[in-house]
Amino acid sequence: MGEYSSKALEFHSELLTMRLERTFTEEGIEIRNYVNQASGSQCMIIGYNLVCENIEEACNNISYIDERYVVECRPTGSGGV
Repeated sequence: MGEYSSKALEFHSELLTMRLERTFTEEGIEIRNYVNQASGSQCMIIGYNLVCENIEEACNNISYIDERYVVECRPTGSGGV
């Protein structure tokens, strides 16, 4: 994968709608996680009872940035629905 400027992430129309979590390693590499998250519930009838559970799912779009250039991207699912 070729390197591209981190500015491409800052102005990406889809990433602008996601929550951003930003951290830095001791070596100065910036880690950006653009989180696309949804929640809902799933219900089923067991006997005469209605049983519901909350479900959270997310896609973590993790980018590693070194000296203003993206060096790696890792989309990672949360294992939800």
